[in-house]
Amino acid sequence: LRPGGVIVLDDYDVCSFPGVFIAAQRFARRNSLPVQVEGKKCFFVKTVSLQQEVETLKKRVADLEDFIAMALALEGANDNE
Repeated sequence: LRPGGVIVLDDYDVCSFPGVFIAAQRFARRNSLPVQVEGKKCFFVKTVSLQQEVETLKKRVADLEDFIAMALALEGANDNE
């Protein structure tokens, strides 16, 4: 689950659908997420800390800078032909 992402499961009822209940509990435990319940639906929301968001944006900027540098290098190579 990506930061900011949401997963919603239906039939979250241990008596009627134990498999859904067990799978949701396992997913929550493995991903350190709370199970939020609304009726027979449960959902998971992966929150994003400000630090995580800053690091993600820095990586995206670096990736864009690499792409621009590569595009300019290719453009220069084509100009020299």
